[in-house]
Amino acid sequence: MPWIRSSIKERLPRNAIVGGRTKLGNTIYVGRAVHNNTEIYPCSVIPAQKAAYIATAGESVFKEEYEVLCGDVYFWDRGHDGEVPSGSLIGGQNASNEQLFIGRASYNGGLYVGTIDPSRGQLFIPYEGGVMKFPVYDVMCVAKCHGCNCFECVIS
Repeated sequence: MPWIRSSIKERLPRNAIVGGRTKLGNTIYVGRAVHNNTEIYPCSVIPAQKAAYIATAGESVFKEEYEVLCGDVYFWDRGHDGEVPSGSLIGGQNASNEQLFIGRASYNGGLYVGTIDPSRGQLFIPYEGGVMKFPVYDVMCVAKCHGCNCFECVIS
């Protein structure tokens, strides 16, 4: 199972996927969290701060519970203007049931994880209470682990 339920009160699994680092050097892991009971957003999990954040509606939203991405079949590829490459990992969906993807970008000395919203054409990163927008970004993708069409091989 690539997504493992967790919270800010728990230790992360050993094979949790690192997505980046804050400007202070704290590790950011790739996660996703439920918002408004029906939406799921990619999130930045920062154990050193006992925090997880999503970017939505122009603000960073703190999440106590989330799922963290685990495994070893993931890699980062490039994307821009809302486009994502083949094999991009679906990280959630918004209120309109549009697929959201996991992205990251460098900003102010850090490498931050956030949400790629193809219909809005950008990556949105939670940052110091607000949201930063990026037209060019990295996209979390899944390598074809066996080519067998199992759940972990077939993503998008």
